[in-house]
Amino acid sequence: MQYTRWYDKDQTLSVVMSALEKLDEQIRNAVATDLLQLIIQRNDNQDSLLKKLDQQDTGARRRWYDKEDNIHSAVELLKVIEKPERDPILKEVLYTIMHFVKEKNGLDIIEKKFEDEYISWD
Repeated sequence: MQYTRWYDKDQTLSVVMSALEKLDEQIRNAVATDLLQLIIQRNDNQDSLLKKLDQQDTGARRRWYDKEDNIHSAVELLKVIEKPERDPILKEVLYTIMHFVKEKNGLDIIEKKFEDEYISWD
């Protein structure tokens, strides 16, 4: 039996999670902070959102994104928001990731590669 992670059920979410995992720690933390801000800013009922986040925390933190609190919180919030709210946020996060990677590595090709291989906004 093949195990499917919760975020692999959505292609764009899977790409964001994969990209986050591969980033160096400093960039990953910066992206996670941006992600947290985006989710909170775009949510009308922040108390409800934080309550859902609190209910998600099981205490067992063995996954790669559990090691840092802000990354853990950002990913757990992605888990509780609905797809129509999540998709525009994921699009912005992908562009943020591309910006950081381009800035660090001076790569212009990465933006085209992400768009060609991973992103379908239709």
